[in-house]
Amino acid sequence: MSERASKRKDPRFPEDAIQFSVKPSPLVPADESMRAGLSELAALARQAFEEKRRKSCLALTSAMLKIDPENQDAAVMQTWIRSDLQQDIKHAYSLIRDARSRDDLATYERAELVLHNVLDVDPSNEDAEILLSRVAFALRNAAPVPSEPPERAVPPV
Repeated sequence: MSERASKRKDPRFPEDAIQFSVKPSPLVPADESMRAGLSELAALARQAFEEKRRKSCLALTSAMLKIDPENQDAAVMQTWIRSDLQQDIKHAYSLIRDARSRDDLATYERAELVLHNVLDVDPSNEDAEILLSRVAFALRNAAPVPSEPPERAVPPV
């Protein structure tokens, strides 16, 4: 190849083009580290879900979504937990209906416990908050149950 040919300009690569060298991005190790961390969080979240530790699972998946808002594993697990909590709310609602129809304080208290458990896992669950306020109202306005049977009045002799 002649010296003249080697000095010919290639129109695809103008002389004033920005020259850069290909260097490994400093973000690549961080990306790999992030992916590894997300995988570890996902494994912990799955384990927590399988062990019915819903509060831990929700916290782990929330952390995953803060790191990667489009993480499908975390979104799916949160959907499972919220669905599970919704089933608990439906159960509590059923207990409230039964308690109301039978005027049964013990059933109201069972509903209250279920709702407190839901709010322990998801403190911002509005459905549980509303139902809990109804249960609290019912329990406050219920007639106190006497601890001993009333004494009979003895007719005068």
